[in-house]
Amino acid sequence: MTTTLLHQRIPDAIPIEVDPPRVFKVPPRMPEPPGSEGNSVLKPLEYLRYRWVAVVFLGGLLASILAFTAYSVIPAKYTTYSIIRVAPNDPRIFYNEDPNGKGDFASYLKTQAGVLRSHFVLTAALREPEVAALPMLKEEVDPVRFLEEELLIEFSDGSELIKPKLSGDDPRAIALIVNAVHDAFFSEVVEAERKRKQARLKQLDDSVTQMQQDLEKKFPPLPPGKVDQPAESLPGVGPSLAASQVARLREKLDSAEVRQKQLEGEKKRIAGKREHPEKELPAVPIGYITQLDNEPSIASINRQVALWQKQQSYLIDLSGDKNNPAVKELKAKITEGTQERERIRKERMEEFQRSQLQEVVRKLQADEEKLDAEIGNLKLVQEKTKTEMQQYEAKLSKILPDVEGPKDFGKVDTKSRSEIIGSMMEKANLLRLELSAPTRVQSFQKAAVPMKRDSKRQLLGTVAAALIGFFLVGAGVVAYESRVRRTMSVADVQKATLGPILGAIPALRTVTGEPTPEMALAEEAIEKTRANLMQQFGTPGGKVVMVTSALTDEGRTFLARELALSFARAGGQTLLVDFDLRMPTLHEQFEVENDIGFCELLTGEADLPTAAKILPYGISLLSSGKWCDVVRQYMSPARIGEVLAELRARFDYVIVNSHPILSVAETSVAGRAADAIILTVEKYESRLPLVSRAQEKVASLAPEAFGVVVIGASRDECLQ
Repeated sequence: MTTTLLHQRIPDAIPIEVDPPRVFKVPPRMPEPPGSEGNSVLKPLEYLRYRWVAVVFLGGLLASILAFTAYSVIPAKYTTYSIIRVAPNDPRIFYNEDPNGKGDFASYLKTQAGVLRSHFVLTAALREPEVAALPMLKEEVDPVRFLEEELLIEFSDGSELIKPKLSGDDPRAIALIVNAVHDAFFSEVVEAERKRKQARLKQLDDSVTQMQQDLEKKFPPLPPGKVDQPAESLPGVGPSLAASQVARLREKLDSAEVRQKQLEGEKKRIAGKREHPEKELPAVPIGYITQLDNEPSIASINRQVALWQKQQSYLIDLSGDKNNPAVKELKAKITEGTQERERIRKERMEEFQRSQLQEVVRKLQADEEKLDAEIGNLKLVQEKTKTEMQQYEAKLSKILPDVEGPKDFGKVDTKSRSEIIGSMMEKANLLRLELSAPTRVQSFQKAAVPMKRDSKRQLLGTVAAALIGFFLVGAGVVAYESRVRRTMSVADVQKATLGPILGAIPALRTVTGEPTPEMALAEEAIEKTRANLMQQFGTPGGKVVMVTSALTDEGRTFLARELALSFARAGGQTLLVDFDLRMPTLHEQFEVENDIGFCELLTGEADLPTAAKILPYGISLLSSGKWCDVVRQYMSPARIGEVLAELRARFDYVIVNSHPILSVAETSVAGRAADAIILTVEKYESRLPLVSRAQEKVASLAPEAFGVVVIGASRDECLQ
């Protein structure tokens, strides 16, 4: 067999005359988030920045769906409320009990709010036939339980107001229910306490009267002409008691006279209103005016006027003459119809005002009759009070000072009883003052029928649902990226691998494909990577540098190409080998044919001078060649080692662009014959668990030099 002798060196590469060595661009990748340092605490934010398009699109879609669902499920309801005022101080004078067990105002306010929604108050409100017949309550199995859940009691510390609030679809029904609860609270709680005080006052008055009658029976009045006895011998009335009663009765008489004058003044005002009741008419409700359009006569006129207006517009568009007789006739009809509609509306509003006028007159008459009755009662009270005052004044005039002489034990007993009666009457007077004072809990405002729906809850629910949609998508993105564990920074690569970081190369294109201003930085990063690699070589001679990655599309082809150009610029004879035999791309990037290449060199069908192509960039290219099953038979460690040894002998640097090391077995076979292995990691693309596994597999090959190059790094990472 004839031995073929190869030249020791391939002729020098064609020198560059026109264009300087160019740097090929990496495929477009997501740009580096500004300020990313690989901190685990900021990882979720980095994931969201990386996937912001998905978060905005999917989050917006899910937020729209949830917001629409919330807007449909949470209806805007009518809301009404009444107002109850609670005084901070209790007006009690005589009886200082606290039925709630605590004396501070905050506790009292909370207690009244709880009593307002208690079972017995709600039950009393539902006793009203009009309330019990409401559809919104009749459809409930337990109306009391329903009101306990739906009726809201609003109050705040430092405020004196309690607001029972209810929402629903029927404005009249909710106003009726709130007012019923409002009235039931005052009748069952506030008035009940007042009735207890009145009963206590009656008991005191009855006791005083009974004790006075007993004393008068036991000590009858003196016959005419007999000298009056000392004070203790009088039947149950002493100077202090008589004077106290006279003062009380005079105060009562004055209060009645003042009240009578007030009522008479109010009666005069009501009489003036009865003379001109039309001034007391309320304004016509807007809802009534709107409902007039639904009346058959007005609705018919509206339809006819609309038809005439449509015909008028048609005739004007057809003829273009606004003075056409037919157009004028339609205008006249429209004017007549509008006047007729306004006339009917005016008649209906006048009828409504007349009906309201009767109601106003009836109310004024009822108020006047009520005032007359109260004035009559006050006159009776005044007459009775004057008679009682005369009696006490007569008794007080008969009281003489004490005389000397032996004391009568019966008179002493009478004096003791007189003191008891005086004490009881004093308490009764104080209790009367307390009853005449305003109650601590007062009705401030009744609930009105709401005219507008309350959409605040609906809008808040819609906004909350939209935010939840974005949050769910964001949480899903964070969870997915946390499981995938993409390479987010150079620091992540340093933690996942044991080998040194030979270089960090920035991205040269944005997401839109536009070039970035990092071209000069990329050239320097590639030169730095080459320098770091050469420092790891301990022996002189040609070197075979294999560039691989964990999976495809992680920048290995880009790095192999740019590294070969860098070695060529440094003055070394460089051969770029496309060992990606299944999916070769280097021949397309350099625009050469792939008819003969590494496969033919491996099988012996071609020699190196024939297979290698000299490029105008200062390097030689050995493309992959034609892959077939025959080539697979030559993929043995010995044969691949022979071919790489031959290439090492002919060139200073042989850059091998190999398959991904985790995908194809031939990469490990070729790696055993390589002097250096570079593992490329692409930011936002490579997965850290796979990078770590690829590094372990490369370490098992024990190359002379090994390192990791990060593609797509930020400017700060490239400068480290």
